[in-house]
Amino acid sequence: MMKWPVLQGRLHNRVLAQAGVAENTRETMTRTHLLREWLQHESPYHWGTNKAAKSGPYQQTPFRMTEGGDEHGSLSFSQLVYPNRYGADSACAALTATDINPYSPEGQVKIIATFLGSEPTDNHSCSGGMNMAFVEDTLGRSYADVPDLVRIQGQNTLGNTEDDYEKLAKAIFVYNAGEGNAWVSGRSRHSWPYIIRNLVYSSDSATNNQDSGVCHSCKYSIQIREGAFGNDNLRTYIWEGDDANHYGQPDWCFEYGEREWVSGATVVNDDGSIRPKAFSDYSDDALDDESLRMSCN
Repeated sequence: MMKWPVLQGRLHNRVLAQAGVAENTRETMTRTHLLREWLQHESPYHWGTNKAAKSGPYQQTPFRMTEGGDEHGSLSFSQLVYPNRYGADSACAALTATDINPYSPEGQVKIIATFLGSEPTDNHSCSGGMNMAFVEDTLGRSYADVPDLVRIQGQNTLGNTEDDYEKLAKAIFVYNAGEGNAWVSGRSRHSWPYIIRNLVYSSDSATNNQDSGVCHSCKYSIQIREGAFGNDNLRTYIWEGDDANHYGQPDWCFEYGEREWVSGATVVNDDGSIRPKAFSDYSDDALDDESLRMSCN
């Protein structure tokens, strides 16, 4: 097994513990399993039958590699190596400094793993998501943007800042969206529960949309971790119920998290149109139906 940069065994085990994974079941949720799930999520766009094509699979040649058709004029996952086909900006230093063969399937796996831990240099801004999350620590933040968040399911208290599970969620997000996405990086970045609460799920999204709030990279991150860790281990947050505050303390709470966000549940509007079921809908449901409420403790 090749070694992952940054996401070493102790950190990975801590992420699994924070996800609520029992210690005796973690052997099936290794770093290798996460990477394999990640690669399988990407493979239709880079390898073999190209199932990403709207017309369906074609050229069923498992060794075919996709070359970028835009300024990412490179092979398969190694599109990360060459940001521009022309001009001064070229390969990320972390990749040119290693002896990796981009024409080898094994080399392609090494390229994506190496990029995830890539550090920026004076000439190249290409921080990998894992490096940003766990070395630079530029993705995590406090929970101040979600004042009605009470706790995380399975935990009795809520810390002040995001934990490693949420940082991993953002690291995977960054691989899909790019390191400069304002939702998760920079001074205006938000916490993961804020993102899940406020951004929009779309089953057929292909990109993020700042105007509509559709978050494709959220879906990307959740689906990869769901495949690697299981649906039961997606994060559930416990929120203060609407109109539930009594003398400064919430009388009741309700559940809403990654599983609800990516469920595909819908709501019919008054005009007959259909939209994804949002955080406010789950809050309203719990307000109307006491069976959906739970203790905040």
